[in-house]
Amino acid sequence: MTKVILILTIALFGALGALGRVYVGTFVQGYVPELDAVKFPLGTLTVNVLGCLVFGFLGYLGNHHEVLPAFWRTVLLSGFLGSFTTFSTFGFETVLLYQDAPYGKVYLAAANVLLNVTLGISAILLGLQLGRFWTGN
Repeated sequence: MTKVILILTIALFGALGALGRVYVGTFVQGYVPELDAVKFPLGTLTVNVLGCLVFGFLGYLGNHHEVLPAFWRTVLLSGFLGSFTTFSTFGFETVLLYQDAPYGKVYLAAANVLLNVTLGISAILLGLQLGRFWTGN
């Protein structure tokens, strides 16, 4: 494969990942009730945790087995999942939780950070385990 094909495929899957993030995040966020005039950013948390789970699974397959060729590992991990998950949105929403609510909602901002980091890393570990299970290791 040429580098041009790789770059174009990453761009295509990056666009699909971004669309998936908007769709899933908006769908989930629509079910979040307001808490003291603030909506917890559950949509962003959901895409980040789901993306970490899939990243762990595909990362295991790509690193430990020939099930996922290097081309597709790069396309899926960097292209699709790189745009599906979102650190910048997570950071911005955390600051908004802290600043914009009346008197700031430090507990919501802290919960957002703790949940994204803890659940994200846990989802990667779960994805790795699923990859091991799926391949019989």
